[in-house]
Amino acid sequence: MIKEVNLLLKQYLITKLGNLSDTELDISFTLPNKDWLNNNHSSENWINIYLLEIKENLNLRENTWTKERSSTESIKTKPPLYIDLYYIITFYNKNKNSELENSNLEATLLYLYDFHNLSSKQNDLDENILNEIKLELFPKPFIDENVSYQLWSALDQDARPYIPLKISIPLYSTVSASEGIVSDKDDAIMISVKNLREGEKT
Repeated sequence: MIKEVNLLLKQYLITKLGNLSDTELDISFTLPNKDWLNNNHSSENWINIYLLEIKENLNLRENTWTKERSSTESIKTKPPLYIDLYYIITFYNKNKNSELENSNLEATLLYLYDFHNLSSKQNDLDENILNEIKLELFPKPFIDENVSYQLWSALDQDARPYIPLKISIPLYSTVSASEGIVSDKDDAIMISVKNLREGEKT
C-alpha cells in the first residue's frame, strides 16, 4: 500500500505540474541528504518526496474482527491496521534558483491542499486508493519550530523550506479464521466430541 501511495503522489503531481519531458521536472523518493543533493541529476528541477516516519494511527484503531457467513462456514477477518505516513516534500533547482524553487513549492502545496477535488477518472488513478487515504498538511509533529533545524542538521544539508505531509492509510491483514456452521443437533454433538478429543491429545 505504501508503494501505491508513493505512485499516487507522483502521478498526481506530474498531472498537475505538467509532463516531465516538457517541464524538465523529476520526482525522487530518495533520502535528501547532501550526497544526494550533490549528485548529477538528469533534470533541471526535481521534487523530493521522502517518507520520514511511520506511526500507527491510534484514533482509527479497530479491535473487532469482521465476520462473513456462508451456508457452510463463518469466516472471521482481522481488522486493518491504520498507519500514518509522514513525508517531507522539497523542491530543488540545479541552478539554485530560489525564486523558482519557492514558486513550484507553493504550487505543490496548493495542489496537495486541493487533492480531494481530484477526479480519478480524468487522471487515470485508482479510485479505491483515493477513497481509502486521508491527507493532512502541516501535522502536529512539524509545528514545533525546532523540528526543522533538527531535520536539516541530521541530513547534513542547508536549511530550506519544505512541505510536511501526513497520509493515513489502512493496511489489510491476510489473517483470517474459518469455522464450520452447525446445521443440526447431531452436527453440534460431533463437533463437540471432536474438539474434546483434540483437547485430550494436547
